[in-house]
Amino acid sequence: MISVTVAAHGGRKRVVGGHLKAYDSGRLSIFDLNIQPEKLEVQQRRQLWSHLFDKLFALAFLLFQTCFPFLARFFEKPDNNNVEARMAARRKSAKIPPPAIHKLTSKLLLNVFSNLDGVDIAHCEAVCKRWRKVIEKHNDDMPKVLKDQIRILFDEGEIVIYPLDSRNTPTRYPMPNLQRLAILLRHLSTLSLFVRGLIPIEAIPVLKSLCQLSLRPQQIYFIWSKFSQESIALLEELIICNAETLTDIGFEECSPTAFLSDRLIFPIVHQIQSLRVWNDAKSGQHNITDVTLGHLTRNFARGHRLETLDLSSCRISSAALSKLIVAWSKKPKCDLSITVNFCPDVFRSEIVEWMATREDLHLHNGKLARNGCVLTLFC
Repeated sequence: MISVTVAAHGGRKRVVGGHLKAYDSGRLSIFDLNIQPEKLEVQQRRQLWSHLFDKLFALAFLLFQTCFPFLARFFEKPDNNNVEARMAARRKSAKIPPPAIHKLTSKLLLNVFSNLDGVDIAHCEAVCKRWRKVIEKHNDDMPKVLKDQIRILFDEGEIVIYPLDSRNTPTRYPMPNLQRLAILLRHLSTLSLFVRGLIPIEAIPVLKSLCQLSLRPQQIYFIWSKFSQESIALLEELIICNAETLTDIGFEECSPTAFLSDRLIFPIVHQIQSLRVWNDAKSGQHNITDVTLGHLTRNFARGHRLETLDLSSCRISSAALSKLIVAWSKKPKCDLSITVNFCPDVFRSEIVEWMATREDLHLHNGKLARNGCVLTLFC
């Protein structure tokens, strides 16, 4: 801001420097002080008319631009930024045809995916949202990466995946949240599924996740697991979902024991090769009865195999177990190991007497040999 004194003498700005002269409270240029008042008035009038002409010209040019915008372009200097912005907007508005690969139908994609391996399927899933939906919808039919065993260890908070080649070290993952459990395992299949340390509050979501997968295990084994009463139906569903491949099932120190019953085993009893139901007799008896032994006895007549029968705290009898041993002796296919503990209605002496009097079969040190196969009884 210029001082009042400078403005009173016609100065347009307050200047500083050695050519200034003190004048009251402001400073004026020495050259301005030497100008005569008449010339100074003429100079001020010229400046006023020049300023007024500039304003009128700017107003006229603005009206010209408004009324004739197409002619105003010839008087404007092109702005590179505006040109680039217009070109970018034009490119954005242009319709780019989708790539040819997006025209593939879901059915054709499914045929292509079915000829890939599990690793390639996982890579294809990350390509785009459409491919991922096709893979998720038909996940059960997709090729899987086969593993030897998957161990879900809730007590240690980790998942251990064992490769088929025993020379390779297993891969360990920290336990994911229950919602991501199925996502982690969805591209895998395994020969053995091992679950340890399951608790009732987690039983339902965990079993739901396992039912959604297509692991195709030959063996399912639960150890130190506690199921809730509501989760038993999901446990039955898990066995039914894997009935095509499942031949080995086991429950060790699992509760509640009352729900581990014949009904649980029934979907696979016609093909089962190994059955283990065991506890230390402190948790109560399992509801595995002579009905299951009867199915296993009839399996021998059909030529099926049974390799391991390990029952503890079950409601079976000496007579049913004796009939099973006799059926094996007639058509043995492989060695059979039978272990019976804490079963109140099973007595070794009754089994030996029943077999000797009715079938003339004799156990030697708990073993029975037939056609190169050996049955071993621990009772």
